[in-house]
Amino acid sequence: KARTCANGSTQRVYTTKEEAASPTVMVESILLTATIEAKENRDVMTADIPNAFIQTDMESVDGERLIMKIRGALVDMLVEMDPETYSEYVVPGDKGNVLYVQVLKAIYGMLKSSLLFYKKLCKDLIEIGFVINPYDQCVANRVIEGKQQTVTYHVDDLKSSHVDPKVNDKFLQWLEMKYGDAEIGKVKAVRGKRHDYLAMILDYSFPGVVKVDMTNYVKQMVEDFPEQVQNSTYPWNENLFKVDSQS
Repeated sequence: KARTCANGSTQRVYTTKEEAASPTVMVESILLTATIEAKENRDVMTADIPNAFIQTDMESVDGERLIMKIRGALVDMLVEMDPETYSEYVVPGDKGNVLYVQVLKAIYGMLKSSLLFYKKLCKDLIEIGFVINPYDQCVANRVIEGKQQTVTYHVDDLKSSHVDPKVNDKFLQWLEMKYGDAEIGKVKAVRGKRHDYLAMILDYSFPGVVKVDMTNYVKQMVEDFPEQVQNSTYPWNENLFKVDSQS
């Protein structure tokens, strides 16, 4: 992807892994929840939250501010877009104009951005009745009309399931109200029996069974491999990996 983003490497000097690392859903959790979804014939929805980091406020610790240095062509672009806001703050530098700004949102490229969004998402889910799973911090559950709704999340990629499709309808409305608008973008959601989730194809087409297929992902890895692979065979199989909820 081509996007202008912060240079997070400069934060490594004073930021520990514990301060920056964000949990992501475990593979075991994805497979276990998918098996439960197939067994209980749940309605499954996958969703992608648009521009998640930019929607997340920066944390302020003891009044500490995060200052970012912008230089070169991007400064000129900002001034051209909004001269009244930026012009008086531009200063000359060795390699062109320079602009210092205070970071108010979790910009892509910053070490803490993913963790900050994770905290925001967990807080928002808890506010509507979800309980975070003690064994996996990226799995949350709540009970609606006596049945469990399960959400798994890998940063801004979510999977939600419940036996009643209307529960996912309302959950999608909540996601759109909370995270999507005309300027930021709409929440992208997929419904039905087949989902492309975290490079895995989850296929619920057969009752009581979920098929998990990563064939295309592995093929792409082989094609993109920088060196020629010698003396190898690739046993592609449509049922490369299968989870049967009845076994």
